[in-house]
Amino acid sequence: MSTNQIGFNSASAFIEALTTDEEIRAGEGDLAAFELLTEKLPALARVLDHPGQPLERRKALLDDVLARLGAHEKTRRLMHLVVLNGRMREFRAIRAEFNRLRDTRLNVESAEVVTAKPLGATERVEWERSLARLAGKTVRVTYRTDESLVGGALTRIGSVVYDGSLRKQLQ
Repeated sequence: MSTNQIGFNSASAFIEALTTDEEIRAGEGDLAAFELLTEKLPALARVLDHPGQPLERRKALLDDVLARLGAHEKTRRLMHLVVLNGRMREFRAIRAEFNRLRDTRLNVESAEVVTAKPLGATERVEWERSLARLAGKTVRVTYRTDESLVGGALTRIGSVVYDGSLRKQLQ
């Protein structure tokens, strides 16, 4: 089975187990915190996935880590299945697929705004309101700067791109 299929299957089962928006947000925070921890301590993921380590030892280590993170009970169950099935290598795929499914379930669209200069807080709020109206749903916006735009903005909502850059107008 491919990493993408494992990620989809695991994330689908996990999000279906989360019955409220609050649980979804808790699961999101737990997965983000766990991923950050494994990035800072790569040996943690290797130990949790190492078949040479007794399963009980790996489960005890996982329980300790999840307790310190204050993870939700349903996140704990997911992570136990990941370790039990030797799927730590697929954790990032699981998290990425969970994020996609979370956005669908919470009616959130991803958007990106690229400008020539960084936007201030007030401008960002205005962009987010406008993009939410345009998308007809809540948007999660990421901002980038690209000086080659000269002025204006390049915006992406989902797969739709709006190019209002000065560079485009000059072309």
